[in-house]
Amino acid sequence: MIRNRLPWLARPWFFAAVLLLALNDHLFKATWPGPVTGKLSDVAGLVVVATLVSVLVGPGPGTVLAGVAFLALKTVPGVAETVAPLLGGGITLRDPTDLVALVALPPLWVVLRRRGPVPSSRTRRGWAVLGLLAAVAATTATTPPPPSEVRAVGYADGAFHAEVYLEGGYGSRWMRSTDAGVTWAREDDPGPIPEAERLGHDGSQQSCVPDGVCLRVAGVHVAGSQEWDRGWWIQRRVPGGDWRAEKYLGSSSYRVNGIAIDPASSEHAVVAVGTTVQVRTPSGAWRAVDLVAPASDPEWQRELVTSLGTPGFGFVVFLLASLLGWLLVPWLAARVVFQMMNVLALGVVFVLGVLASPVRRVQMYATWALVVVVLAVLMRLTWWLDRRSRRAAGGTEPTEAGSG
Repeated sequence: MIRNRLPWLARPWFFAAVLLLALNDHLFKATWPGPVTGKLSDVAGLVVVATLVSVLVGPGPGTVLAGVAFLALKTVPGVAETVAPLLGGGITLRDPTDLVALVALPPLWVVLRRRGPVPSSRTRRGWAVLGLLAAVAATTATTPPPPSEVRAVGYADGAFHAEVYLEGGYGSRWMRSTDAGVTWAREDDPGPIPEAERLGHDGSQQSCVPDGVCLRVAGVHVAGSQEWDRGWWIQRRVPGGDWRAEKYLGSSSYRVNGIAIDPASSEHAVVAVGTTVQVRTPSGAWRAVDLVAPASDPEWQRELVTSLGTPGFGFVVFLLASLLGWLLVPWLAARVVFQMMNVLALGVVFVLGVLASPVRRVQMYATWALVVVVLAVLMRLTWWLDRRSRRAAGGTEPTEAGSG
């Protein structure tokens, strides 16, 4: 029984996993960024989630379900974006190397099986409730999503391409330039584009073209500054020459996300820096072009999404779904169940909506409305088919208030 498995949430190792997850996400990652702290979050988070699921369905199914969900989160496109509202709006990167965290599941399964369900006392229930609240807070209050930025640049099919991430849940937009980066216009996803070579964990990158010209973005320690402060430079090298600095980008607070060179004319290149692309001219000069504004949706669309993403509109969806259920669902018992499900959906959407952006809330409202319509139509269709079969058999027809 679930009641007898609740004490698992009061175990010291469970609280340790919750504490490690919270500290790692909000302190260790910022202080010591790198693969180690990233993997720690995966291991601790997987232990916490697998334990929560095991409380509901048992240790065997719970660990398996948690493992399958983690596998999908890290490898299947679209899964991380879909569950982002549940994770506090944080961005979960797809990285197959994170699957190493699955090694934590077999020992957890052994521990839970060995412990087994135990009688729950009032004290244990109190600690279990505290563990549950701490786990929910740690798993949903993840690192907030990054601000708007140019995430990638590349050159393909005779044009420069740039992926622009828009904060607030609007996702990514693709931009295209056919005039060497002077002007940019919206486009559909161009598919895979060449990426610059990563030179290390410090963010330095390099890209070369067939004629031997190379560009790189490298961090150089600024004289007189702290050890971790870097000045980022765009450097260029021609065949037979040395690296020559062409553009100073600023301190380490700048996020460089890619380099692209026109292979047909290596004098032209772009570098993704924060919300802009640095565009190179044949003279060797660089100028910044902001891509967030042209990539953003029109103002009236953003205002509409903001209006529809309010809790008040969620209540309107609830009322319309409730009315639709009473009008379309034929059986009285089914109507009652339908309304109970609708109330439950209202609670879930409102809880998740507290952590979500207006865009995510609109997506949740749309999904909710679609599920309601599909369920109501299916119930109505089932009733109509049953009524038709009874007519054909010469029996009594079911009424809409009961089974007939």
